[in-house]
Amino acid sequence: MQKWSNNKVFQYREGTTVAIKNDMPGLTLKAGDAGTIWALYDMQPPMYEITFRASDGQDFDLTLSEEEITEVANDRRLSRQL
Repeated sequence: MQKWSNNKVFQYREGTTVAIKNDMPGLTLKAGDAGTIWALYDMQPPMYEITFRASDGQDFDLTLSEEEITEVANDRRLSRQL
């Protein structure tokens, strides 16, 4: 689903569960770790504020672009999601 904001299209919306595409070793996040979008930033490219939970239980709030995340399908939600 896409959301419009000031004539720009967001691929995701608040509350969407997404997975990070690449490892972030400095943050102990691994590709596939899931998080929840809680804010959209109307910029180019569109950016998303997402809370992720790492395998060690630590939470991280990150601002990422659409290229860095992928939506987690409802029927295959990851075990590490929030």
